[in-house]
Amino acid sequence: NEDICPPDKQNQWMTDEFMEFEPKIRGKYKWISANTFVFSPDTKLHPMQKYFGHLTDKALFANAELVIGGDDAEFNTPDFKAETAEFYWTNIPNQYYKANIQINAVFNYPVYADKIRNFITVKLNGNEVKSYKFTNSTETEKLSISIDNVQQTDKEQEIELTIRKGAECIYGKKPMEADANYKYTLPAITQLEVSGSASGFDGANGWLEIAF
Repeated sequence: NEDICPPDKQNQWMTDEFMEFEPKIRGKYKWISANTFVFSPDTKLHPMQKYFGHLTDKALFANAELVIGGDDAEFNTPDFKAETAEFYWTNIPNQYYKANIQINAVFNYPVYADKIRNFITVKLNGNEVKSYKFTNSTETEKLSISIDNVQQTDKEQEIELTIRKGAECIYGKKPMEADANYKYTLPAITQLEVSGSASGFDGANGWLEIAF
């Protein structure tokens, strides 16, 4: 709420610790105006972690007329959660009217497939599916689930994924506090459907992905 940074200290990265964090966060600071600075951490912040920070006397630039007051800064990194789920048919070569159902469960932190299995329920047309398998077994943020050799028909089929509370990511700490439930209507074999799209830029090339 005061202009404190002199012009010759602005718009340059500095290592002076203008803020003290608990737990400790190392990084660099850049004042972008006389009363605003940007902090850039040197490493990733800890998952599911609450942080506290307060200004240090270094932020006053030896201005004896000012004192630091007000509340400390408080923020936290996100809790573990399931973010979304994708559902679609996948082709089986040389199979007539049969296909696999692919489910991609997307989390905000990586999970171990073998540990989260106990918290997953899959239903097809209201009946629980026991024979599904994971197609990726390492730690991942996108857990791929496959239901093999499902008979397609000229009617839609209902698929449901439930990830129950108590499921944990690879970091442990704080498990999911509520169930995540996703339902999707798989189209009939006679119906072509666009099931989703995504786009991005890798720094050199743009890309567009369309799922059918």
